[in-house]
Amino acid sequence: MESLLADRRVTSDDDEHDPDGAPLSGEWARLRAQLDAADARLADIDAALLRVDDGTYGLCATCGHPIPLERLEVRPTATQCVPCAPRR
Repeated sequence: MESLLADRRVTSDDDEHDPDGAPLSGEWARLRAQLDAADARLADIDAALLRVDDGTYGLCATCGHPIPLERLEVRPTATQCVPCAPRR
């Protein structure tokens, strides 16, 4: 991101027709999406850790029933059981 920011400072915003590669705006969007996804994943992990602390980890936030262990193994940050997840 730092390299891309430096490139954006010295390059005009009109790089869409640059034959040397992907436009900076496209790279910026791609990297921003990756950072946003990582931030969302970390927020999910933090929320799961809070549920561990308060004793609600593994319980469906919708119906209150236990989330199957198999689901938690695949998706440790799951907040809903399988039947309730599609309703979200």
